[in-house]
Amino acid sequence: MVFWHFAPIKPAWLDGEGGARAYFTHPLILLGIGAFAAYELLFFTSLGSFRQRWYEIFLASHVVLQVVALVFLYLHFHTARPYVLASLAIFLVDRVAWRFGLKSTTMTTDLTVLPDGETIILSANWDKPASKQSWFTWSRQNIRNGWKPTDHVFLTVPALGRKHALQAHPFTIASAAPPSQHKSGGDDEQPVHCWLNLLIRAQKGFTADLLCYAHRHHRVSVRLDGPYGSSHALDMLRAADNAVLVAGGSGIAVTFPLVWALLMGEGTDEDEHNELLALRGKKRKQRVRMMWIVHSDEHRYWVPDAMLDKLVASGLDLVVPPSTAVAGRPDVVGTVEGWIQEVDHSISDRKETAVVVSGPDGLNRLVRNTCAEAIRRGADIQLAVEKFGW
Repeated sequence: MVFWHFAPIKPAWLDGEGGARAYFTHPLILLGIGAFAAYELLFFTSLGSFRQRWYEIFLASHVVLQVVALVFLYLHFHTARPYVLASLAIFLVDRVAWRFGLKSTTMTTDLTVLPDGETIILSANWDKPASKQSWFTWSRQNIRNGWKPTDHVFLTVPALGRKHALQAHPFTIASAAPPSQHKSGGDDEQPVHCWLNLLIRAQKGFTADLLCYAHRHHRVSVRLDGPYGSSHALDMLRAADNAVLVAGGSGIAVTFPLVWALLMGEGTDEDEHNELLALRGKKRKQRVRMMWIVHSDEHRYWVPDAMLDKLVASGLDLVVPPSTAVAGRPDVVGTVEGWIQEVDHSISDRKETAVVVSGPDGLNRLVRNTCAEAIRRGADIQLAVEKFGW
């Protein structure tokens, strides 16, 4: 459509006086070209390779270019103005009313630099507010009201400087989700305590500045916008007889909360869990396996051994191969295939396997291909890939 818009069968400038120069310098055409150029730049700065290298530039340009494009489009032709105003209204409601007004909160958090020297744990804890059944209180629920496994938040740290005060960076919540309901203790409800951890790997820009700040300060005030996310991965795992999770590096921030919810029964509505089991027609002993691949032995400090030991005691089959820096890449294909085939051979009736993988692109592709090959052989597999990046 863009081609036919700019290059009709008979160019418009051939019909008028002044030729191409007069045509392309006409205000109506200039405004249209401006809107087109802004959207093209918006596309190129939104590519994954650009976002990963220059996230701050992507973040700023995405907002600026969108505003510029809407201004040009508004002035370009009068029939477009209602649609531009509607787009602007949606943007303002989302950013001002929803995110800043309802979903954001400010809190003081602890900063801990882990032994590898390149990873930060940003943590906070508080008592979860008592839930109240009303539409207004439901719409105002932010991170203080809890979260679900695989949810993420947008983090803003104004203390890092003026430019960072306007930036919001997404991070998956790496800690176990709190129970959805308050615990009963006699006549009174016992408050639920929330423990929030964000696992932040320092790279460039914001994360590098935060690492430098964490070396000098142990506490910082932050703004958290969220939580946001989907329960698809957890629902898929709970519906399966065999749950397989593969984490590469900081992908443990995705798989650890999922395993905790599966084995410890926290972070989700228990009624929904029981309904899911009822739909399956019978209760069963679910097998939960997790493989965590780390590049360095120091990365194992990202999750306390006591937490992993508790999961293993609750039934988790955990495999943590030697670090890739020492032993090279582990046999991911053999491990995942073995877990799938073990279930197929150990039971007579057909059972479903759910696989969740979170890690670098190479690991995600490897697990995806392994599952595809198993499906060709007749295995019943559901797969969810939690990809890094934004």
